[in-house]
Amino acid sequence: MKYKIKKLQKKLLTEIVNIEKECFLIDIWTEEIFTDFLDHPFIKKIGLFNENNELIGYIIYDRDYDDSLHLLNLAIKSSYRRQGLGTRLINYAIKNENKKEPLGKVYFEVQIDNYSAISLYEKLGFKKSSIIKEAYEDKCNAVIMEKLIQEKNEK
Repeated sequence: MKYKIKKLQKKLLTEIVNIEKECFLIDIWTEEIFTDFLDHPFIKKIGLFNENNELIGYIIYDRDYDDSLHLLNLAIKSSYRRQGLGTRLINYAIKNENKKEPLGKVYFEVQIDNYSAISLYEKLGFKKSSIIKEAYEDKCNAVIMEKLIQEKNEK
């Protein structure tokens, strides 16, 4: 199956929120939160679309003032999981930002008991770097995952 990666648009807000609700049980981003991010000029919003142009996943990320890339949100519809599509979006974000200006690291937070996500991220070379106590509504801890980017572009 062929997939397309392209910028998310506000007209997809309902689909984005539906994927969010399907993927997360707590600390779900609301329509208002997504609207704020979609309107923000510096935050990148990338969607993954199937061959019928249906939104099946997204990644939202921000470049910090240093050389870090902060992955803010990543979700893939359950029926499309385990096909490497989350990996595809993460790699797209890293490659796209590293082309513009060399990255030093990529990082994000993940619920400490989200074992399948942590396993995926570790396979991609991310390491656990610290813990945030009671990071979520249910008082669950989060782990900060980070990956140092070794290959920097020559300018």
